[in-house]
Amino acid sequence: MSATVNFLIRDGIRRDIPECLALDHTYETDMVWQMKINNEDGWKIDFRAERLPRVVDTAFDANEDRLRRALLPEHLFLVATTREDRPETIAYLTMRSDGISGVGLIQDLVVSREYRRHQIALRMS
Repeated sequence: MSATVNFLIRDGIRRDIPECLALDHTYETDMVWQMKINNEDGWKIDFRAERLPRVVDTAFDANEDRLRRALLPEHLFLVATTREDRPETIAYLTMRSDGISGVGLIQDLVVSREYRRHQIALRMS
């Protein structure tokens, strides 16, 4: 791991949305979740992590409407920025509350490619 990144996590605001959408939303993985459904003697669903034969490039769907909804009081929109004279947006997180179960569901957690592997996502979640 390279040098420590000094960053600030703050509430997101409407003018953060274009910078968040401009972040690199692609990622690589060599793992997938396999789902097995068994309906003998009642429903049973099992998930198992499976390794792929090669790394797959994919992209997370950046969604402007979802970011705008995260500005509502019952949701959460966090932005991570560098601590410089001209702060740069390096990550964001959105979460919505489920009023019935009383839990928060993370919808978006994106870190700019050049800032990954610095535990930014861990600190935001």
